[in-house]
Amino acid sequence: MSNALTRAPLLVLVVTFSLMLPIAAIFSPASLSVVLRVTNTSGACVVSAANITDGANSTRIYTTADGLVLSGVSGPALKITQRALVGGVIPSLPTFCGDNCIYEASMDSMTFECQEGVTLPPGQMGTVDPAHPGPGTRTYWNATSDGPSNDPTLPFYVGWMTDAYTDGMTQYLNGTTGSAYCTPMLAHYNFSVQRLNGVQIVSYTSSVTGPMAPATHFDQNNDQPTYAALQIGAIGFAARNHFLGSLSVTSNPVGIREDYNSSVISASFLNISTIGVESYIWGDVVGGIQDTAANITASMLLLNLGGMKNSTCTYTNQDLVYSYHWLGLWIPYGIALLIVTVSLLFGVLIFLRFNPENLTTSLFDTISITRDPTFGTSGPRTSDNATQAAIKDTTRFILGRQADCHLEFATQKDFT
Repeated sequence: MSNALTRAPLLVLVVTFSLMLPIAAIFSPASLSVVLRVTNTSGACVVSAANITDGANSTRIYTTADGLVLSGVSGPALKITQRALVGGVIPSLPTFCGDNCIYEASMDSMTFECQEGVTLPPGQMGTVDPAHPGPGTRTYWNATSDGPSNDPTLPFYVGWMTDAYTDGMTQYLNGTTGSAYCTPMLAHYNFSVQRLNGVQIVSYTSSVTGPMAPATHFDQNNDQPTYAALQIGAIGFAARNHFLGSLSVTSNPVGIREDYNSSVISASFLNISTIGVESYIWGDVVGGIQDTAANITASMLLLNLGGMKNSTCTYTNQDLVYSYHWLGLWIPYGIALLIVTVSLLFGVLIFLRFNPENLTTSLFDTISITRDPTFGTSGPRTSDNATQAAIKDTTRFILGRQADCHLEFATQKDFT
């Protein structure tokens, strides 16, 4: 090998670069892919104060009887809450900091604390006895107030049943059946509103802060409801009344009567199937009840709630960048490099084993050994008996070292 380095360094260099070609291929454009890079930066912004209890600046969302106690929900607020109730989603909220941005909003409101698996009042879930079919009422949902139905601070019983109208089909339905006792409570919400490429994503956390203050009557000190109690009471009024009522089917010798006197029929956690047989399939009822209170609370951001305030928002930036996938290329090219290395080792062993003193790395000797002898002749070529004589007289060009030490093709004799 040392002889090769001294006598043919250029050839060694060419061979070395040839063996490195697979390494260069690893960094070819095929190893790159275009990916979306998302980065977040913080910046100042102005968002809603989200103060629903600010009597001086917030939009009034309640109506009163005789101007003193709660009687219902105001028109603008009722329209907003209906969108939150039907479908169980939060309506499109304001984009205070524009598109591709996240802002935070905190608000005092209400939620429901529900105790599951309670014993319901007698007759709450109808009179149908599966063991003795006959006339009766099959109830799929029934929520009854534990006191005056117009008081948003009072708890309510709720029972629900996943069932099919035709007996024997219930076992094929994948739903929930249960009961709960839900109490309205004060709660504090932290909303995170993100708008990314025109799509709104709202997440929230909540914590219970205490019992709700009376809103439909004077308190124990004979004081009328406060502004905060009326505002939060209106949210509880809208949410609670959405669940009260029943969904049932009554059968008798005359016929079948369906009774739907609850807007829960439009709840997102209820699936009414009419394929094959009419059935009522309930999902996470307690979770749906609590999400409804949160959705109504979030929808209040569409109103003026205590004016605006300075805040810090998170801005999302998106860039298309190239990503290098090293593993997908290093494995196949690593195998190729291994094969080349093994081949090189075999070549060295063969070079050392078979009389290396008789081997040469000379370019002159290599060409002399490997060239086609017919390339060394020129002149007429025939197939008759005069061929040999013609070849002898043919001018030959032979590669060799000339008198001036240059390596070049020359003739054996001067024929000019």
